[in-house]
Amino acid sequence: DDIDRAINAIDRSDSEGLRNYALVVLIAMYGLRASEAVGLRLEDIDWRNNVLHIRQSKTRRALNLPLLSRIRDALIAYLRDGRLKTRERYVFMKVHAPHGPISRTTAYDVVCGVLKKAGIVADHYGPHALRHARATALLQKGVTLKSIGDIFGHRVPEATLVYCKVAVEDLRT
Repeated sequence: DDIDRAINAIDRSDSEGLRNYALVVLIAMYGLRASEAVGLRLEDIDWRNNVLHIRQSKTRRALNLPLLSRIRDALIAYLRDGRLKTRERYVFMKVHAPHGPISRTTAYDVVCGVLKKAGIVADHYGPHALRHARATALLQKGVTLKSIGDIFGHRVPEATLVYCKVAVEDLRT
C-alpha cells in the first residue's frame, strides 16, 4: 500500500515525472535491480506479444516477463510524451544535458526521492527497497520461494530468503 501511494504521488505533468513514474512502476512491479531497469532498451519491449525482455545483471540470463498493463501504459506515456527524441536505444534517458541514458545512481536517486516524498519510513531507500517489498508481497500472495527466486534471478533459495525476511509468518507456513 505504501509503495502504491508513493507511485501514485509522482507528478506526471512533465517529462521528468513521466520518466520517473515509468521507472519506479517498472522497478516496483517486477522487483528489478536498478541496473536491469536502466539497461532496458527499446527492442526489449515486445509490444505485440506483451512481453518484456530483461537482461539480468548478476546472472547474465535472459528473463521474459509479461508486460503488465500498468507498466505498458506508463512506458507508452513516457515514450510518447516524455522521452527525449533521440536515436539512443535505451528507454530511460536523462532529462537535462548532457543527454544520454540514465545511470543506476539516477535510478537510485529517483526511487529514494519518491519514497521519502511519500513519507515512507524505512531503514533503506532506493530500488532494493522496492525489490524487498515485491518479494514480500509475492510471498504473501502465495507465490513460492522458487518462483520468486526465478523472477529475481536467484540460483539458490537462500538468496531469495534475504528479500522475504520481513514475512516471517508467511515463511513459517
